[in-house]
Amino acid sequence: MKPEATSSRSRRLPGFLVFLAEVLDASVDYLLTGDASEDVPLHNTRLLEHFRALTDFEADDQEAVIKLIDAMIVKRKVEGAVQPFERAAAERGR
Repeated sequence: MKPEATSSRSRRLPGFLVFLAEVLDASVDYLLTGDASEDVPLHNTRLLEHFRALTDFEADDQEAVIKLIDAMIVKRKVEGAVQPFERAAAERGR
């Protein structure tokens, strides 16, 4: 293999890993090491306190909160995916 080809490939690899991590909803660390632990602390202390309080709830109540959060996350992703199309339609209508 030519050295130029290897160099070119190695420069594209970080961008590809970031893209792949986003598509798979994983971290680049996980893709590289397989380690699923996340050392990123939750900076919103109020949110963290609420999550801690939820550990005392019944399993059904915890599941209801998780489903609500999942629904909000999906809503945000869908809105983000639709937004470029809405902008394009608005620009065509001008």
